[in-house]
Amino acid sequence: MEYDYNRCITESVLLFLKQFGAEEMVQVYDKVGRDIEQHFVQFVSSPLMNSMRTLLEYILLVRNSVRDINAALALLQRAVEGMLEGMMLTHGDPETMARYRDSHLVVLKTLQDPRVYGPQWTNKQVTRYKKGLTLAYCCR
Repeated sequence: MEYDYNRCITESVLLFLKQFGAEEMVQVYDKVGRDIEQHFVQFVSSPLMNSMRTLLEYILLVRNSVRDINAALALLQRAVEGMLEGMMLTHGDPETMARYRDSHLVVLKTLQDPRVYGPQWTNKQVTRYKKGLTLAYCCR
């Protein structure tokens, strides 16, 4: 008998959503969206503005579909990719780069919130995504 890992995760996430309610998750996503929007002023003339706008779009997508685990995974992947992109950029104002990094960290911390998906799920997904990136890079 084959163990269906994805089905097990989906069932546990749905149970979690029923237990805590989607309304709390919407409030958490609203807060992180507002926090990131506050930083937009610093990115107006920066090439990082498109990446920040994309991050905010993913947050809004997840906020509007809190029961969709795929939307949460896409947000997590976007946050990890954004952090990696930010680490590779060496030019730019140090304060702007720190805000860029912090914006992506806030998203990951939000996903770790027990009212959202919790630290265990988030850490597992980040590790899984990072392993996928490593394999893709090695096998080119």
